[in-house]
Amino acid sequence: MTYPPKLRGFVDEQLWTFARTMPERPYEYIVRDRVEERLFEDLVRQVRARRREGRFYATVITYYDEAQTYEARLAAGTLPAQAKETDE
Repeated sequence: MTYPPKLRGFVDEQLWTFARTMPERPYEYIVRDRVEERLFEDLVRQVRARRREGRFYATVITYYDEAQTYEARLAAGTLPAQAKETDE
C-alpha cells in the first residue's frame, strides 16, 4: 500500500533531520514546527494507520516505512551530509 500522492510529495520535499545524538542507531525525523501543520497531521494519521511497529530500545515506535531504509540510502549514497559524517 502506498501513501496518497499529496502526502508522498510532502514527505519527499521535506528536509529530514538526522538524529546526531544516536549515530549507532541511525534515524531521521521531520521537525513539526518547520512544516505545514495540516499535512504533518495527515501524515501522522497515515503512518499510524499502517502500523509498522518496531522497538527503539524499550519503546514501541510506529515507523514511516515507504521511503528507502537507512541502509538502502547508505548504499545508494543518498543520505544527508550529517548522516554521512557519522559513517566515516
